[in-house]
Amino acid sequence: MESTITTHADPQKWVDKTRDTLSNVASRAEGWDTQLRDFTREKPLAALLCAVGAGYVLARISTWR
Repeated sequence: MESTITTHADPQKWVDKTRDTLSNVASRAEGWDTQLRDFTREKPLAALLCAVGAGYVLARISTWR
């Protein structure tokens, strides 16, 4: 199997596109963070139950044989 190295004709264009993509991801993550914090403040018991449930599922998956 042959390995192919991708070359970019214009490295600056690639850098700009990557920077824009990372900026977009960062802003979306910030929005998710805000929504999660608001949910936790409004419904602390539901947030706690979600965390316990997620921990249970992850523990079951990690010990699954």
